Amino acid sequence: MPKPDGATARALSVAVALAGAGYLLLHLRNGWYPWDEGSLAVTAEGILRGGLPHRDFPELYTGGLTFLNAAAFRLFGTDLV
Repeated sequence: MPKPDGATARALSVAVALAGAGYLLLHLRNGWYPWDEGSLAVTAEGILRGGLPHRDFPELYTGGLTFLNAAAFRLFGTDLV
């Protein structure tokens, strides 16, 4: 099989990424169990208010996930889905 040129490889990569994102959006709510989401949302809101995990509020995990959740809240709003 011949190796695709740069433009073809980029187009194929974008097509695969878009197909994966579309599949994810179709199945986003399947298998979602919201047991942890309340504690994750409270800590993310603590970051948005200017606090730091383990110093300004109790944190269940190491803190990196809290920053990721806070960034998602800032970008997309506070909808847990």
